[in-house]
Amino acid sequence: TLPRFEYRLLTDDTLAFIDRCFDADEVESHGQKFLFRPRPPRPPVYVGGGEGPAFGRVLAHGDGWMPMVRDPDAFAAPIARLRARAEAAARPRPEVVACTGFAMGTLAEDRERFDAFAAAGFDGVIHGFRYDGDDDFAHAVERLAELKASA
Repeated sequence: TLPRFEYRLLTDDTLAFIDRCFDADEVESHGQKFLFRPRPPRPPVYVGGGEGPAFGRVLAHGDGWMPMVRDPDAFAAPIARLRARAEAAARPRPEVVACTGFAMGTLAEDRERFDAFAAAGFDGVIHGFRYDGDDDFAHAVERLAELKASA
């Protein structure tokens, strides 16, 4: 495995490369040229990770932050700090999207959890889950549709 420092360099270099890919028709990396013609529109880039390294990357290369979240209330202050840093740097307001999971209990319980994310300042929620088969997957999709409809 690579030392943590090298992972950070690799991540920063990759984000910078992605920026260059959408800024020019021809990009070079490690002596190899890449052509982007016709150049597609740049997709949004959401940076994961903890507040320290992620915030610098969001402000330098990204459109938003996507932390893994269990307790949305614990993220209200970090979200405010990220947005304050963006404002101070004259950068657009970054979106913050939680990567989390719902218990798939009652609709009321899931609605309460979903609302807690909005109250903490999240712009969206990505529900990640494991399922044992088609029935589990179908139940999750139905619940998420109910949750969206109840908003």
